[in-house]
This record gives sequence, structure tokens and C-alpha cells, in this order.
Amino acid sequence: MLTRRDVLTAVLDYRQANGDEVPRTWPVSDTILAINSQKGTRLLINAYGEEATEDKTFTCVARALHHAACKLYEKERRCGDIIALAFPYTHSFWENVKPLRKALNRLGITCFLVRPNRSVFVCTEGTPRPGPLLVP
Repeated sequence: MLTRRDVLTAVLDYRQANGDEVPRTWPVSDTILAINSQKGTRLLINAYGEEATEDKTFTCVARALHHAACKLYEKERRCGDIIALAFPYTHSFWENVKPLRKALNRLGITCFLVRPNRSVFVCTEGTPRPGPLLVP
């Protein structure tokens, strides 16, 4: 069973292997920061651990999507920041994330799924976008 810390460690190791700077210590907040110094972008990661039941997994994914969507318009967000979600790659999480892939891509939200062996599957690749993402 992958905990939140396991998922975060795997994603940060993956990002560091791909050139991002990662923190040595993590803040208490839900958002963990990785920085790509070549591109000048920040990756704001919200990670989640395994849930015991299908209902709890659905609730976890729904809350994560809500949190990520709200982050898109926070004052603290800089132009070019990438919002990311990270989950364990279990059948339950995949069944809840799979239908959201197009929406996550449209919103520019990256989604990582971490396998039990700690390898990372990039489910969606968000891109930094300036200004509002949605037209009222």
C-alpha cells in the first residue's frame, strides 16, 4: 500500500531525474514544489495515498480535482506554474482518473500515477498557460 509520502517521493525522484530541482524537506502544506530551472517553471504537486474502499477513492479523486481546479486561479500562482496531481496506480484510482484525462488535459493539469515499484506513469501532461484558461 502506497502512502502519500511514497507517492511524493516517487514523483519527486522522477522529476529530479528529468532535470527539476526538488526540495530536501517538504512543507507542511499539501502542495509540494519542484522547479525546472531551465524553463523557469514551478510544478505544484498535490499527492494522495491509497484508499481502503472504492467510495473513498472516488471521493479522494473528486476532492483532488476540485483542489487543482481552484489552484488554477489562486493569487499565489505564478504565470507558467504547472498544477499536478499524484495518485497510487491502483485499479480503483485508474478507474476514477481515466474518465477525467481529457478534462485534465484541457485544464493543463498534470496527473502522475505511481506504481507499487515506485515507477511513475504520466497520465496527463499539463502545460503552463498564461492568463485565464476558461472563457466565461
